[in-house]
Amino acid sequence: MNPICESSSSNDRISNLPAYLAERILMLLPLKEAAKTATWSRQWRYRWRNLPQLVFDADFARTRWAETASNVNALVMKIYKAVLLHNYEPSTKFVLAVPGLKPGDEIDHLILYLANKGIQDITLRILDEFDRFDYVYETRNFASLFAALELNTLKLENCELLSPSGFLGFSKLTCLELVNVIVDEDFFVGFLRKCPLLEELRMIDCLGFRDSPDIEAPRLKVLCLRIILWTIRFKYTPVLSLVSIQDYPDYLSNRMYSFQQDSINIVDVFVSSIPALQQLRIGIEFLRLLAAGNHVPKRLPTPLQHLEVLEMDNLVLHSLPEARVLVCLIMSSPNLKTLTIQIDDGERIPQENVIDSLRSLLEAKDLQGSGGCFQSLEEFSLNGIHGSQVELDLVNLVLASAPLLHEIVITTSKTMNFDESHKFMTGVSYCKWGSKKAKLLYSWNGEYENIEDGFPKLLVTA
Repeated sequence: MNPICESSSSNDRISNLPAYLAERILMLLPLKEAAKTATWSRQWRYRWRNLPQLVFDADFARTRWAETASNVNALVMKIYKAVLLHNYEPSTKFVLAVPGLKPGDEIDHLILYLANKGIQDITLRILDEFDRFDYVYETRNFASLFAALELNTLKLENCELLSPSGFLGFSKLTCLELVNVIVDEDFFVGFLRKCPLLEELRMIDCLGFRDSPDIEAPRLKVLCLRIILWTIRFKYTPVLSLVSIQDYPDYLSNRMYSFQQDSINIVDVFVSSIPALQQLRIGIEFLRLLAAGNHVPKRLPTPLQHLEVLEMDNLVLHSLPEARVLVCLIMSSPNLKTLTIQIDDGERIPQENVIDSLRSLLEAKDLQGSGGCFQSLEEFSLNGIHGSQVELDLVNLVLASAPLLHEIVITTSKTMNFDESHKFMTGVSYCKWGSKKAKLLYSWNGEYENIEDGFPKLLVTA
C-alpha cells in the first residue's frame, strides 16, 4: 500500500472517532496534553475546549505550557487563558489545586466567570509551594462561590466559607467537603439547612462554628467529621447510613474537652435519629461524649437493625464507662458483620476492682453462646493490644460466640515485648472456637503469622 494512503487512512480513523470516545480520551489526558490534540486534525482542533472539566493542579504547574510563568501572576494568566477558551456549557467541573498559588481577586474572578456559566462541581485547594495541605498562607473567603447556584459538589481546602447576609443556600448541592476551612458561626443550624439535597458532608479540622452541631438533613447519607465536638445531636437524618466521627488532632485541640453530665444521650442519638445506620466509626472523644451522660443502658430500646460495620479508634478498654458504650452498641446490633477496635496507645492496667467489673460486663449472658449478639459477625480486628486479661477475655468471647467468623486479626502495641506477646498468644490458644472456618492473623512487631497453618494447632479446632 502507498505509505501516503496508509497515513491518510490512519488519520481518518482518528478524525472519525465517535464523539463519546474522543471525549473519553481527552478526559484521561492532562490539560496540556489534551490541548495538543488540536494539531491532530481539523476535527480535533477545538475538541479539548469542549471538555466538561478543567483541572489545574501540580501536574499543570509543572508542564511546559506553564513553564513561561516566571511568577504566580503569569501562571494565573495561563489559567485564565485556558478557562476563557473553554466552550463547554454548562461547565461541569473545575479543579484548582496549584501549589504556590495564593488566594486573591484573580481566583474570585475565575469562579464568578464559571458561576455565570452554570458550574456544577468546584474543587479549590490553597496549597503552599511544597504542596502541603497543613500550611496556609492566609485564609480568604471567596464571595463568588455563593453565586454558583448550580453547584452539586463543593470541595474546599485552606480557605473560608462565610456566607453573605441574605444567602438563600445551595439548592442543588449534594456533596460538601471542607478541610481546614473557617465556616459560619451558625454553620450547622444555618448554612447546612440551606442545602436541602445534601447527601455527603465531610469536615476535617474546620473552625469557626459556635453553634451546637444539630444535624438536620433529610437526604444526608454520609457524615465524616474531625472537628472539636462538645456535643452533637442528630435531629432528622432518616437515610444517614455512614457516620465517621474521628478525634481532633492533639496538637490542635490539646484535648481541651469538658463534658457536661447531660450533654448527650446515647439512646437519642442512635435510635430516633439514625434509623438507617449501616457503618459507624467513632474515636475516643465521641465515645466519651456518649459515656459522659451516665445514661448508657445495657442495650438500646430499639436495635440497630441495619448496622453491619462498627469501628472504634483509640478505645481505652479499661475505662468502665467507655466499655459500657462498646457493649451497648454491640448488644444493640444483631446484624453486625465487622467489628474493629483500635486500643489507645496510652492504655494502662487498671485497678483490680475495675478489672472485675469489666470482666463481669464481658461475661453477660446476652453476649455469649448461640443466643448472643455475635451470631452474624464475620470479621473481628483488635489492634494495639497490651496483653491484658480484659483483652484476652474479649478475644475469647468473640471466638467462642461467633459461628460465622472467618477472620480475626490481632496486632500488638509498639511497647509490647516478645515475652508478653507469647504469654498472650498462649492464653488465646486455650480459647474455644465457635467457627470451624475462622482464620487468625497475629502480628507482633509488624510481622504477621497465620495461626491456621501453624502454632498453635489448638486454635483451629472448634
